[in-house]
Amino acid sequence: MGANIGLTLLWIIGIIAIILAILALIYFSYRNTNSTNNVGPGFESPPCSESLSNLPDITDAPCCFFNRANSTLKYNRNFDLTLAPFPTYYLDVCIGFCPNGDFNYDTKQCVTTNPTALNKYNNCVNLLKPLNCQGQALPIAVSDGIAYYGFEAGNGNCTTCCSCGEVICDAQACV
Repeated sequence: MGANIGLTLLWIIGIIAIILAILALIYFSYRNTNSTNNVGPGFESPPCSESLSNLPDITDAPCCFFNRANSTLKYNRNFDLTLAPFPTYYLDVCIGFCPNGDFNYDTKQCVTTNPTALNKYNNCVNLLKPLNCQGQALPIAVSDGIAYYGFEAGNGNCTTCCSCGEVICDAQACV
């Protein structure tokens, strides 16, 4: 009879230890996934943010006009990118500089022999790729205090522009 009580207590202590171990794992998992200041293996990186004061100001740049409507997109000739006030995954943007069929999806590299296209692709990746942070892309410009991100390689959909905010305008070639 005494052996049964000892065995029962051993089982109860074992079950309590297992429950405590599970609760500790849940607690530490939850704490680590909700913290943005952890550094090191197994911890998530903080979200991507860039001081807007360090970014070029494109407030005076006109907005892209297409489908008979003005937009919030802006073409920037220095970057050779159409920019938007929302992030787009950087490779989706930069692939636009890599000729069709010359992008290796396994290595995430442009494998073209065209040096101009390769240079534009590499510059785009270096400009937009998140470093030491989590996010789709880094912001690269600011307009009226709003961060702008790469949206499209070149200006294929942004050939005519108007002053931002105008509903009816005489669209001109983007410069």
